[in-house]
Amino acid sequence: MALLMCGCVDVDGGAVELSWDIRNADGEPLDNPCGGSRIAQVGLCARRCDLDAAVAGTCQGALTCPKAQWSCEKLTGSTRFDLPEGPTELFIEAYCADGTKAQGVQVPSPIVRSIVAGKVAQLNALLITLPPPSEGAACP
Repeated sequence: MALLMCGCVDVDGGAVELSWDIRNADGEPLDNPCGGSRIAQVGLCARRCDLDAAVAGTCQGALTCPKAQWSCEKLTGSTRFDLPEGPTELFIEAYCADGTKAQGVQVPSPIVRSIVAGKVAQLNALLITLPPPSEGAACP
């Protein structure tokens, strides 16, 4: 009973913490970034890589996308401690309310982090850039 009340967290690997911001094509901040862009969710994608692949700059292996998803309005997210240890390629995707990927948005290139059991890997602030108005809305 005492273990249930201590607020313990299952640790089966490492975790990732990140935040994001949405800007227009000119880099200007938006008053209502998620509502105005109609982006509903931000997802974290993960691909394990062996050491040789990580050093060469490309990761091979099964892609889990999304590994985790959060409401766009949160502007931050963290995974459970369930990512396997070792070098892992991480990147974000923006999703519309209907679950489809947002069109024409730019997200940062994948980042390789070394995942360690019981530790949190930081991705820091990631920028989602909307397409120019001439290209249409990111989400219908």
